[in-house]
Amino acid sequence: MALEYSRLSTSYTWKAKNGIQLLDDVVRFSKYPEYRIGTIILHYNGNTLDIFDGQQKIITSLLIARYLTEKITYTRK
Repeated sequence: MALEYSRLSTSYTWKAKNGIQLLDDVVRFSKYPEYRIGTIILHYNGNTLDIFDGQQKIITSLLIARYLTEKITYTRK
C-alpha cells in the first residue's frame, strides 16, 4: 500500500541534527520496552495511506533504512 503526504501536512523540514537526534533517541531508549518515538497518524484513503502526522519521523526513518540497506549491500560485494 502506498504512503502519501496529505495536502494538509507540512512539507519536510528536518535537518541533519533532527535525524541524528532521532537515531540517538532510538539507541538510548531501546533498552526500555515501552519507549515511544511519538505520534503517527495515517488515514486510509482507498488504495493509499495519507500521512497526517509524523511525516518527519516516517520520511527520516525511511531515508535511514534506505541508506543502511545500500551500505550493507555495498559492503557485501
